[in-house]
Amino acid sequence: MIYGPFGLPIITATLGVAVFRVYGGIMNAGIAVFVDFENLRRVGASLFAPDLSNEATVCPSLVADLIATRRPTATPVTSITVVRGEPSRFRDPHAASRFGRDAARWSLDPRIRKRFRPLHYGPHGAKESGVDVRLSLDFVEAAKSRRFEAVVLLTGDSDFGPALDDAASSGTRVELAFWAKEAKRFGSPLADYAIRQKYLWAHQLTEDGFWDCVPDQRTAA
Repeated sequence: MIYGPFGLPIITATLGVAVFRVYGGIMNAGIAVFVDFENLRRVGASLFAPDLSNEATVCPSLVADLIATRRPTATPVTSITVVRGEPSRFRDPHAASRFGRDAARWSLDPRIRKRFRPLHYGPHGAKESGVDVRLSLDFVEAAKSRRFEAVVLLTGDSDFGPALDDAASSGTRVELAFWAKEAKRFGSPLADYAIRQKYLWAHQLTEDGFWDCVPDQRTAA
């Protein structure tokens, strides 16, 4: 017998390609990944593709599957929530066109749930509004539902500390993923907090992983 959170017994069964585990009578289906997309794109590009920082995009599906390969147990990703600011096609047609291409690609993966928030335009340009709140609420709700074996937050934004606290208190396994240079273990203050203070499992994603998750790069290859 294998035991999970709170000493509850785990029953494992394979249904099709998904692996389900039952913790104390609650069925858990795979891993849920929650993506702060603009942070994922911007930080990865600034670290590994500064010459393409405004154009480089990253595929959430590829990143989620990369994370799954780094975990200690072979459990598939069954849910990917992507939260992103949506540009106005009137104020920034180029960004809106790029956004549309990304959204169309993501629609091909049934695991992806798209959560878009309109960008706020002010005197200093466009700014995301409500993205962190929306992602935090979805992440914590999934952890508390106990529907997943693990929930993974993909961001380097330090504002998500309270969300990690709330999710970790649920009993569901909570993990963090972030981009980092090869020589650095902690790529952000949030990673440092998650590892040193919360003792959470963390996935350090490096340059090789970044280029594996850039769709245009994979097509060119």
